[in-house]
Amino acid sequence: MAPLPQFPALLMTIFELTYLTMKRRSVNFCGMQFDQGVRVRDTMVMSCLLRNFIRTLALALLVIGLLVNFDILYNGISHDLVGRAGWWSVFEGDGDEDSQIFLIVSLLPTLILILVSFYLSIVLWRYGTESSMVVHSSMCNPWFYPFFGMLALALTQLFDEKLYNIMSNTGYLVYIITVLLAMVEVDKDMVKNDEVANFLVEVAYKGDQVCVAVPSPASTRSRQRDEEVGLEGDDIPQMKVEDEVSQTKAKHEQ
Repeated sequence: MAPLPQFPALLMTIFELTYLTMKRRSVNFCGMQFDQGVRVRDTMVMSCLLRNFIRTLALALLVIGLLVNFDILYNGISHDLVGRAGWWSVFEGDGDEDSQIFLIVSLLPTLILILVSFYLSIVLWRYGTESSMVVHSSMCNPWFYPFFGMLALALTQLFDEKLYNIMSNTGYLVYIITVLLAMVEVDKDMVKNDEVANFLVEVAYKGDQVCVAVPSPASTRSRQRDEEVGLEGDDIPQMKVEDEVSQTKAKHEQ
């Protein structure tokens, strides 16, 4: 039997991980735009459609998994390879036409998970290389993990019935581990982002404490008027002195 819960759970996990990372850092993602960690109003419809589409797709994968694993659609058709063989058996044409169809249907959920993960892992890898708070010197950085897990999962779906079970389970295990490692990197990035945000808040607070008050126009005019009055007051004694000097000179001349 194919592993049922992994299809919707892993699909939702990798999507939400990518979505929340892009949203937190205000990086455009799948036609959605963010500003300061909030969706821009013009793209809210796109965000709603995309998230509900992923949820619907995850539900569809769960339904397909239930149908192919619990003998609901077979009606007496041989399905010995369902859940026990990969794409190699499809290419080799093992079994009759009906069994081939059911085999393809059983492999379809994993194929969709691989295709979606291919795009999302590239988005995460690009984000970690170009926009992450933790700067890396090259493209070979820890954000590569989801892409590696996707490749491992894709390769393990190619085996025939002799090796498919063990290789498929190994592929899912590697994929889950790489997603967990990506979560660790996202957590590191969010911590650094919070540290920078707190630093900027502290700088703004200190700036408010030491800033010089800008005088208002009314206070400026009042100060100028006081200065003019003071200058006029200083001129009065000077005028009195000049009058006394002129009177003294007149007496001496007489």
